[in-house]
This record gives sequence, C-alpha cells and structure tokens, in this order.
Amino acid sequence: MSSTSGHLDLLAIARCVRDAVERDDTEGLHAHLTRLRTAVMDHVHAERAQLDALPDPAAAVALDGQRRLLRLLTDVLFAPADGDGRDDCNCVVRAAEIELAVRRQAKLEAALFRRHPHARRAGT
Repeated sequence: MSSTSGHLDLLAIARCVRDAVERDDTEGLHAHLTRLRTAVMDHVHAERAQLDALPDPAAAVALDGQRRLLRLLTDVLFAPADGDGRDDCNCVVRAAEIELAVRRQAKLEAALFRRHPHARRAGT
C-alpha cells in the first residue's frame, strides 16, 4: 500500500473518532479528528489524477463528496464548545455523521472506479 491513506484506513480513523467520543476522551477526539482530516486531505490529493480520468459528471460527484467530507471534518474540528452540557450528545451525533460520510464517500469512489476501470489505472 502507498503512504497515503486508503479507504479502509480512513474508515478505521473514523471509528477511532467515534470511540474517543464514547470514552469521553476530548484530547483523543481532537487528535483523531486532526489525523482524519489530514488523512482525507492526503487521500484527496493522491486520488486527484484518478478522478480527473473519470467522465466529467462522475468526477464532479466524487469531488463534491470529497469537498463535503472535508467541510464536515473542518466544521467539527474547529467548532467552538457551547459549554451548555449539550456537547456530549452533539459529539456522538457528529461522530456518527463523520463515520457515515467517510463510508459513503468510500463506497461512491469504489463504485465509480469499478464502473470506469481506466480511471483507476490513471493514478498509477
């Protein structure tokens, strides 16, 4: 495997985010969110040539999904704490959103590359 994170790696980090929330581990949560955001950015950069080889509509869908995922991670990572006691519930929901978004994006990209195998070869 290359040095960039693959879909399974991203999903594993997303699970670490959820686990940190469940343990009420604020420092671990921030560390895993930062790690996931960095890994997603690296993954997006590494996959760019492959996505560029997809037909325009397919590439647009994949790129939009990547932008949305990065926006979600950035929003959660840099959201101010409310201090009103509702953060715990919000963190659980946001962790589930993150895990679902990573899973959805991984499935989308895998399906697009199966449908357009020439694009997968473009990145090698």
